[in-house]
This record gives sequence, structure tokens and C-alpha cells, in this order.
Amino acid sequence: MPRLNQYTAILIAVSVLIGYMIIYRYTDFTTSKFIADWVAIIGLSFMSFSTMPVAWRAFKNGISTDRDMFIFSYWLIWTIVLWHRIWIILLASLDRPVSWVQSPVSGLLATSIAIAAGFGASAPMSGEVPLHRREIIIFAIAAGFSGVIAGIAIGVYLVTGWIV
Repeated sequence: MPRLNQYTAILIAVSVLIGYMIIYRYTDFTTSKFIADWVAIIGLSFMSFSTMPVAWRAFKNGISTDRDMFIFSYWLIWTIVLWHRIWIILLASLDRPVSWVQSPVSGLLATSIAIAAGFGASAPMSGEVPLHRREIIIFAIAAGFSGVIAGIAIGVYLVTGWIV
């Protein structure tokens, strides 16, 4: 597969964003949301399927190096987000059946994303490649922000009973 030029990738991304804004401007919300959902499915599918052979190779090698951990977690995150997006589209297209909304699937998908992200974040901490002080600080800041965001989300849910 030929390598995609960096500027071509940026041009495609900007074109998709401008295209979505044009569609949003000249159609109703439902149509533009439907199109955006399918653009997301296409992009996520591309990311998941294009990295699958490398992730499978890393898995077969026993995920023994930092690089294998990064590769596998990268693929895992994209694949879980793809399934999460498919689940959201199914819920929306079926008018959010109560039994599906209250099923554990949404929570399991969100938890799976967190586990995959944690797996990827732990790769540099395995000790095989020494971390520089700057990288440790960045990881600490990212973990702090993640904790704050999770705390706010849990707090909002406990106070208001907010369910999406």
C-alpha cells in the first residue's frame, strides 16, 4: 500500500470538515448527523482494518516489547471506538429502545476503551525504554486531567442523574 503524503492527508481532513459544514448548513440536523456518523464509521473502519495485520503480528509475538504494546493498544482503541460508534448508530436508528439503553453494552464499551488506553499508556512504563523527565511529566499531567474529567463526569451523574 503506498504511503499517504502528509499534506494529502491534511487536505482530505480539511475537505471532509468543510464538506460536513456545507452539508450541515444546507440540510436538516438528522441528515447531517447521519452523514457524519457514516463518515466516522468509514474512518474508524479504515484505521481498524489497516492496522489489524500489524496488531495481529504484535499479538502473536506475545506483545513483548513497548512497540508491540503501542501497536496493539492503538489498534484496540480504534476498533473499540468503531464498535461504540456502531452501537450508537443502532440505538439512534431504533429510537433508543429502553432495554438497549439500559443494557450493560454502553458501559462495557466505555470501560473497554479505558482499558485499551491504559494498556497503551503503560507501554513506556514497562522499563524497557527509559523515560525522560519531560515524558514522565506529560504522563502525570495527562493522568491528572483524565482523573479530573472522570471525577466531573461521575459527579454530574451522581448529582443530576444525567443519563445519555
